[in-house]
Amino acid sequence: MRRLLDALLLAPTAPGQSAARAVRQAVEYIQRNFRRSLTLPEVARHVRLSPAYFSVIFKRERGIGFVRFLRELRLAEARRLLRETGDTVEAIANAVGYDDVHYFSRVFTREMGVPPGRYREQYQESAARE
Repeated sequence: MRRLLDALLLAPTAPGQSAARAVRQAVEYIQRNFRRSLTLPEVARHVRLSPAYFSVIFKRERGIGFVRFLRELRLAEARRLLRETGDTVEAIANAVGYDDVHYFSRVFTREMGVPPGRYREQYQESAARE
């Protein structure tokens, strides 16, 4: 029974589609659409895989899970916007796919160690010293 389950989870559900190719297509899709609400089932549908199998191969190919990949992509863009624009934290949160600015601030603070506004201030202070 265990071998059957492993075979089902590890075999591609789309004929002729390799795991690496599916993940590459998924990453391209995520990069084009991360600014809006995006779910694992939606991305899995886009590459014609079951959500369970997509989750397994995504983590295997990328080394991190879908949710973490999406969060890191959004936060990288948020950091860029904080450094390069004068947009409000709320506008930046919305621009990178977070509908709730408070949730965005909690995630940003947890991952970066400082709130978004303080991150911007620290960047501006270090840029002014250079």
